[in-house]
Amino acid sequence: MNYKIIWIIVGIVSILLLIILGFYIGNFHKRNLSDSPEEWGQFGDYLGGTLNTTISILNLFLLAYLTIKIAKIEEDRTSNTSKDSVKPLGLFSFNISNDFFKIELHNVGLGPLILKEFKIFDKEKHYKDFKELLDSIPLQHYRPKYSFTKSTSNGTIIRKDDFLNIIDMQLDNDEAGVEYSKKVESLKIIKSKLASCEIKIIYADLFGNIINEEIEKLDFINIDCN
Repeated sequence: MNYKIIWIIVGIVSILLLIILGFYIGNFHKRNLSDSPEEWGQFGDYLGGTLNTTISILNLFLLAYLTIKIAKIEEDRTSNTSKDSVKPLGLFSFNISNDFFKIELHNVGLGPLILKEFKIFDKEKHYKDFKELLDSIPLQHYRPKYSFTKSTSNGTIIRKDDFLNIIDMQLDNDEAGVEYSKKVESLKIIKSKLASCEIKIIYADLFGNIINEEIEKLDFINIDCN
């Protein structure tokens, strides 16, 4: 609580009391101190009549101040509760094998996750999406098929308990003309490139408040699953 306003009111009352006593002493200082209960009662009526009205007005100001202060606290509390009730939480999931890998972004929070920024980068370059990255990898014998989301731009929404498929790549065993070992070798080259990369995301809640910035390293995507 802000005690400044209370000290201001105490100061005003003290000053008014001194002013009232000053007027009284200024008018009656020549008279001796009375020993009459009636005159002391009149003096009390004088003090009470002049101070009570002023103090009542100041009490109204203090009450109004406290009412506004409490209303503001309740408003902030309600606002924070509302934000917490729809707060998203983004987690990456990885499914990796010798002949496929998959990366997904899951929203395990309480409300919609709104992507504000999505980047893929390594030590040398930033990539706008996985297609640009994968197309930059030289492959001689075989280029595995893959699917990736193009909805990683600013404003992409992932609903509560839903996910976004970042990339899904797997070898096509039915494709003729290429030995399976060559396919696996191509996938290893891709994994080796991805292992040096990182994914960065920034996301917000339903109210547009930035919730988190996460950087996920992909170094373990090159793991040998034998």
